[in-house]
Amino acid sequence: MKKRGSGWILIGLILLTLVGLPKAVVAFDKSDLPRMEKRLVFYTRGSYALSCSQLIKLTAEEQAKKRFLTVNFYYIGSRGWHDPLFNQTIQLPVEVKETPEAVVLTSPVSGVSYKVSAAGLEIDKSFKFENENSGGMLWYIHPDNIRFDDAVCYNRSGEKLVTRLFKPYSITPADSVRDDTAAVLKFFEGQADFTPDFVVRTEEGLWTLWDFRLEGDLGKVKTFFANQDPVRPMIGSPSTLLFYNTASGVQAGTALQTGLKLRVVEDQKFPWPVKAASASVTLIDTHVHLTTLTDLRDAALMARKHGLRYCILSFLYDERPYGRLFEGDPETFKVMERYPDIFYGFGFIQLNTGGYPGFPRSGPDSPEKVTEQWQRGCKGIKIIEKWTSVALDDPQFDPLYKRMEELSLPLAFHTEPEGRGSDNIRAARVAEKFPGLPVIMAHLSTDTQLEQIIPYFKRLPNLYIQHMHLSTVRTAEKKTALQKLIGAGLIRKVVFGSDVQDDYGTLLSAGLFARQLLDMGVSQADVDAVMFRTAEELIRKVKPVPAGQAISGGGRPATK
Repeated sequence: MKKRGSGWILIGLILLTLVGLPKAVVAFDKSDLPRMEKRLVFYTRGSYALSCSQLIKLTAEEQAKKRFLTVNFYYIGSRGWHDPLFNQTIQLPVEVKETPEAVVLTSPVSGVSYKVSAAGLEIDKSFKFENENSGGMLWYIHPDNIRFDDAVCYNRSGEKLVTRLFKPYSITPADSVRDDTAAVLKFFEGQADFTPDFVVRTEEGLWTLWDFRLEGDLGKVKTFFANQDPVRPMIGSPSTLLFYNTASGVQAGTALQTGLKLRVVEDQKFPWPVKAASASVTLIDTHVHLTTLTDLRDAALMARKHGLRYCILSFLYDERPYGRLFEGDPETFKVMERYPDIFYGFGFIQLNTGGYPGFPRSGPDSPEKVTEQWQRGCKGIKIIEKWTSVALDDPQFDPLYKRMEELSLPLAFHTEPEGRGSDNIRAARVAEKFPGLPVIMAHLSTDTQLEQIIPYFKRLPNLYIQHMHLSTVRTAEKKTALQKLIGAGLIRKVVFGSDVQDDYGTLLSAGLFARQLLDMGVSQADVDAVMFRTAEELIRKVKPVPAGQAISGGGRPATK
């Protein structure tokens, strides 16, 4: 007889989960992430898919030298998108068995198998407790590790529905939950082999049906947190959705098996594309990088709903360690053209002569390159010379800066500790020499940098700093850099910049930072300036490209 239950985890592992599990590559179509297939192996059956890294292609002996493999689970609906469901990390080596009907990945060490078929996704995991255990990890599912923004989670108690609304990264008030009782109860009726414990409706318009089970020597376990009921939904930190349970007093020799079946039903009424971005901007993130962790479609949905804008800072980078997506401007131009109401491109300008690690490239760039990026629609310029000894304030680069000043293009510098060619003082000297050029400094990391740069902030109206390290850098007075700037009356020199590589980190970082500022006594007007008004004004002042001079970015229109 089937026992209902599941999702178990040690208290310590709960804490680990809440701190942050590895993130999966998130929703995409192949045109969004053209280099995806270089990094992942996909197994698809029907409307379901799972993927994992190229490690899966190594021999068992080669895999044994590695440690873990992250498996990502997707639903591929009628729109052709790979919608993320959740991910799991398992121990290598992994065996793969393929048939026309299904693909099964098995980790003998972990005692877990993953199956994808046209019927859905299934996971089975076995445990054998050789010794007496005060607790044991049996299962966890953390769908919001990828992000189910504005998800509504239902579970049935008799004929009643228990409903919980999850808005993990929203910066706007929660919407009211509509009465879905009749419709949702139909999902719980299930079939002979599948009766869900939970139904979760996601913002992306999917009904996900979760069926958990627990079998084995249940009498040898002293207590279960959920009394052998299906796993409990939990709002973790920060307000993420987690299915979990815990067991204690597990007797030696106990054998347990846990499992999950997952089905997905599309909500055909879900509107895509969502309404165009509101004219009311609520946040501008001035420092975003797009990588294989970025979900462009979901970022667009979230931005249009909440009034967000992102400044993409393009630069050359290889795929380690984050799986960087962009190799300079071309990909930035494509995204700008596809989502012109959301993404502001900051074009890439090189100052050194030889290029960057893994990307040899002749330089420096010319003022004509700045003009071209402006004609392609860029709203700013990014310069990063952290791998070189180039001095930012070298007079040879004055023609570049002069052209940026003429076009009113904000310039974002990646700055380094003082004494380096790209330190804050050199960046400030550029702002001092070109008073019509907005200069934004990123990555202040020491108190020495702050002490030396404050006089420049006080006298240069065109000099700004991004917030990303201001809450962690400590000054000689044992204050944070943020407290020091606030005390000096310089809060309006700060602009929000998250430096994230995913779509949801911006909202999380923004919400935490805005609350921190208010708690420190910063006025709402100043908070608004930091979060969007200052950046909005800088972007608004960029000179418009005259008719006939615009250059197409090369991307396809934002039709999805």
